[in-house]
Amino acid sequence: MDFIDYSHISMDERGVYRVSYAQIEDAVENYLRESHPEILLYPQCVPIEEWIESNEFGFKLEMRDIAYPQAKGITAFSKMVIWSIDSETKKVQPIPIENSTIVVDESRPPVEIRFTAAHEVIHIKMHPYYFMHHSNAIAASSNIVSISSYLHKPIWWLERQANYGAGALLMPRTTLFLLFKKFFQTANVFKLSKNDKTTIPFINTICQIYEVSVSAARIRLVQLNLLEE
Repeated sequence: MDFIDYSHISMDERGVYRVSYAQIEDAVENYLRESHPEILLYPQCVPIEEWIESNEFGFKLEMRDIAYPQAKGITAFSKMVIWSIDSETKKVQPIPIENSTIVVDESRPPVEIRFTAAHEVIHIKMHPYYFMHHSNAIAASSNIVSISSYLHKPIWWLERQANYGAGALLMPRTTLFLLFKKFFQTANVFKLSKNDKTTIPFINTICQIYEVSVSAARIRLVQLNLLEE
């Protein structure tokens, strides 16, 4: 079964399918239900690195101190060369990367490494149609988010989709709702005020259980309409 059925989804002028966040949400939930139903039983840390290393996605994982291209992570759909900082000599040197490889910047904090790994997995599940047919066949999670010209490039929209999917994968909707109800002792979910005294403790609980950053937890709550923007 395909992660997302693109047969009824239109493609924009950039060559990117117009996939809604709701469709990504459902795709991630369906994938977890079919492949890892135990993850949806209760709030817990998703072992994304273990899944990659078990070859579940057909890509191997390499940890490098990435110098170039400037990126938190790279998904190589074809062979390429990156520049990495050697841990012993501290010199920058070229490293050949085989196709079907995820490279994550090991110099990042653990929570960022986990999110980047999940982000690259979403590229693998969602975007082979794009990266397999372009000469620059890498998906690089960079820090470029504010350059207006970048907004018109296909990679920007692919990155947004991958970011949403990564949050949904690491903090599944089903278990986050369970955690919300347990934490607030309520039968129904509701939108939190960002100034409410209970909001920060709840966000901290999410960070501890799912091993994600405060920023990622906040964004995920807003996505699920559990926190005001």
